[in-house]
Formats: sequence, structure tokens, C-alpha cells
Amino acid sequence: MSKCLITGASGGLGQALYAHFAPRYATSGLCYHNHTADFLRLDLTQPGALTELVQDLRPELIINTVAWTDVDACDQQLAKALALNVHTALHVRQAAEQVGARVVHISTNDVFDGLQGLYSEADTPRPVNFYSWSKYMAEQMFYGYAPSLILRVHFLAWYASGKQSFAHWLCQQLRRQQTVTLVQDQFNSPVYAGTVAHWLESMLELTGVWHLGSGRYSRYACGVRLAEKMGLNTDLIKPGYLHDLRFKAPRPYDVSLDCQKVRQACGLETHLDAELDALVAAAEIAD
Repeated sequence: MSKCLITGASGGLGQALYAHFAPRYATSGLCYHNHTADFLRLDLTQPGALTELVQDLRPELIINTVAWTDVDACDQQLAKALALNVHTALHVRQAAEQVGARVVHISTNDVFDGLQGLYSEADTPRPVNFYSWSKYMAEQMFYGYAPSLILRVHFLAWYASGKQSFAHWLCQQLRRQQTVTLVQDQFNSPVYAGTVAHWLESMLELTGVWHLGSGRYSRYACGVRLAEKMGLNTDLIKPGYLHDLRFKAPRPYDVSLDCQKVRQACGLETHLDAELDALVAAAEIAD
């Protein structure tokens, strides 16, 4: 492989992917918002726009990270969620088919209902809100397209651009001596975006659905450990419960991932402490 195209390159994972792949391959980054000189600006919701660009660039690999992740807004603006999460995925597949490009589609652990936890690739997704449903529909755009990898992941990022992530927000609140409440009954398998980018390179020949993550951790546990590593006051972090938060859209409780498949196939395994250490290092560089 010599040419790579990354959609959503200005996002948290997109930035990490571009930083990793650009020194190694002829890499083009696409974005719609947060445009920089490094990236091409393109509206992927427009039919044919990506196909025309791909026919010109002729990438051998397309990594699709585009997603609208505002869960509550997705439940209120269904057409926009469909356009940004499903139609863009369809347009990526159509463009890839024109040049025979391999596709990596980034999905989410939120496709599951959260009643079980430690979901494997064999478990059936049951989305609980429209965002999750749209992401599950996006996955299906690549079913039957042979050279494609669907990667479900819950990533942690620290934006070099100054855009706020969960980690950035938490540290900002604690530095201001603000009390924050983090739920102790919602579980994920967080992994640093840079780790995803690094590991993905060794997964490029794989096809089908794969899970990548660090284990099973509550948002509260993750936040406390991050604060400890950043030297911040953990007493300001209070444990809460998901049902006490007044979200407009329902949230799944336990969408942690079973990553045994990728451990056995690629030897890839990590733990929360290692991922938070990498996140802290990225934060120190960005700051």
C-alpha cells in the first residue's frame, strides 16, 4: 500500500490516524469542519463528491472516521443523523468500489444495548438510541464489500487543535476546582486514539468486524485514574448514577468489549493505565 485517504481527519481519531499514517504513506486527509492547510475540505453527504475525488487520488486504503456523535441531537434531528452517519458511509463504499480500495470503517461499542457487557463480535447489536442505530446502519453499508474492516472502539483523545474532549473537559474542570460527577454504573473499554492508529496498521489485512479496547472500566474509575496521573484533586470527582442524569436520549449501561479475537489474531492487548499514560503524554505535548 502506498496511498491512504482518511475521512474526518480533523476529529480526535482522525488526527491520530493522520499523524501516524502520513509519515509512512502518501496520505490525504478530508474534513468538513476545522479545516486546516493539511486537509482537503469535502462534504461527504453530497452524492458523487467523494467518488470524483477518489477517482483522482486513487487511494488503496480509505479509513472512514466520519460520525456525528452528539447522541441527544441525533435523537432530535433524525435526517441529519442519517446524512452524517449513514449516507456518508454509503458514499465511502461507493467511492471505494470505483477504485477497488480497501476500507476501514470506524464504528462504536454503542451499537449494543448495554445489558450484558463484554460484548464479542458474535453478539448481535441492539441500539438503544438513534445515534447508535445510525452507526449500526453505517456498518451495514460495508457488509458484503470484501476488502473492508469494521472496527468498534471507544477512544480517548486530546485534541491538538484545542477542541474539547472528555479528558480535556475533566482536567479543565478540576483545574478550576470545580466538582464533577462521573457515573459509576456505565462501562466502556477505552483506548487512546494514538494506540488505535498504531495498532490499525497491523490489522489492515483483516476483514469483517473487530473489537479493540482495554478492558471494562466505569467512567468514574477512568476519570479518577486520569486525574491521578495529571496530578489533579480526585476528591472533586463524585460518583453518580446514569439514571440520575437527564439525557434526552437513552444511554446503554455496559458496552464494554470482549477483545479476545484481536488478541488471538494479532497479539494486541492493552490496559487502562497504559492508555491513560499515552493520553497524558499527548496532553503535555499539546499544552
